[in-house]
Amino acid sequence: IFDRYNKCYDSHNSFMATMRSDLSYMPDQKLNDGNFIKNYFLYVTPSNSTAVAQKMKEAKELFTKKGTKQHFLVLHSGFGATEEFYVVMIAAKNEADYQKISDEDDVVLGQELYYEWVNKWNDLYPLLNRTNTVTGRLLEDLSYTAKK
Repeated sequence: IFDRYNKCYDSHNSFMATMRSDLSYMPDQKLNDGNFIKNYFLYVTPSNSTAVAQKMKEAKELFTKKGTKQHFLVLHSGFGATEEFYVVMIAAKNEADYQKISDEDDVVLGQELYYEWVNKWNDLYPLLNRTNTVTGRLLEDLSYTAKK
């Protein structure tokens, strides 16, 4: 199956990533509907990984307190990754839907809590080695969900 696909790229890397439910905000145990996805990669060093996770927990508490509409899933890199990172995954129907939900959350947070979020981000950002945003689509036909 991969013989033809293997001719389409020069290299790849395989690694394990673990879902961090303590950092994820999914009140109904799922992301928002839609196949559009934004992945925010937050690269860290081993020396500050715990501090970054703590700041991310504080941010999650803020979203939980207000019941925001933009759900997110957090994965943490593991065995085989060339760098340590957290990835925050946010789904929507399309780019416009993503922006609409984000704008609605600004209203839900209100001015005071919006500034609290900005302050939390300002505390988190210096702990990061670098960031990268990747936009894509979920391919449900290639997904696997275990039967219970």
